Amino acid sequence: MDINNEKHRITANEINKFCYCKYQWFYERVYGRKELGRMKKELNEKLGLEDERLSAFNYGSGFHKGVVFGKNVAKKAVVIVFILMLVALFIYLRMKNIV
Repeated sequence: MDINNEKHRITANEINKFCYCKYQWFYERVYGRKELGRMKKELNEKLGLEDERLSAFNYGSGFHKGVVFGKNVAKKAVVIVFILMLVALFIYLRMKNIV
């Protein structure tokens, strides 16, 4: 656990993380992402908390399923309105003896 980790170069991603949050960059550089994940999981278990990434994933999945459902309903509604307009046009033209 040394900040002067000579095993790899500082990448553009690390510079981005440093600009966003110096602490995030520092702890990932010292401990590594896997170790931080393990430590967070251990702390969550100790506190009896659910992993926020998993709960966010489940929320996002449910949200996107709803969006897909909404898109399908909207597409069906557009098709139905189009068909009704064609039927109304046909009836109108039939009444005028054009068709």
